[in-house]
Amino acid sequence: MGETVCLASTYIRDAERWTSPGHRLAMFFLAAFALGCASYNDKLGEPPASPLRPPPIVETHLATLQEIKRVGALPQALRDGYFGGAGGDKKVAADWALANPGAAWRSTDIVTNPKLPYRRLVFAACDSTVCLLHYQLGGYASSERIIALVRTAKAYRVVWRVVGFQAIGSLRVFESRVRQKTPVRFTSTQGGYRSY
Repeated sequence: MGETVCLASTYIRDAERWTSPGHRLAMFFLAAFALGCASYNDKLGEPPASPLRPPPIVETHLATLQEIKRVGALPQALRDGYFGGAGGDKKVAADWALANPGAAWRSTDIVTNPKLPYRRLVFAACDSTVCLLHYQLGGYASSERIIALVRTAKAYRVVWRVVGFQAIGSLRVFESRVRQKTPVRFTSTQGGYRSY
């Protein structure tokens, strides 16, 4: 699933039907684009498998976190996406919305229903101080996201973010993988790719 689908290859397969000079020129550019896609995929690919390493505050709260399986049970700030910025008081994305686990969502960049959200909750877990939010982000290259947030006096603040291509189905599976240092294909996005 880590491979990016390059649509140029679909058109190249049908190249024998392309006979005019204009078609040949278009074919040249599509071939160059396809090679670029292949090179891009080879460089990025899936992240290497390595153990999840959440910050110590998350590890110490794993035993007290209560799993949440529906969006309506999340704290209001997380439902609304207000945990961005240094103070945690900015909305992380203008289109922030989560679908419930198993519900319809926009898993690809092909929009069949513009009212559906681009994100779907896998699970969340919170206590009075820490929240974990594991969700799927759809669009051109669908991915899995896990963010850890710490509650401050005014808002939630993101302390850890990872992105990958395999879902971790529940809090207990997450806890087990952290404690046993089981390799998974997630990579940190701290200081880098900031999309939520």
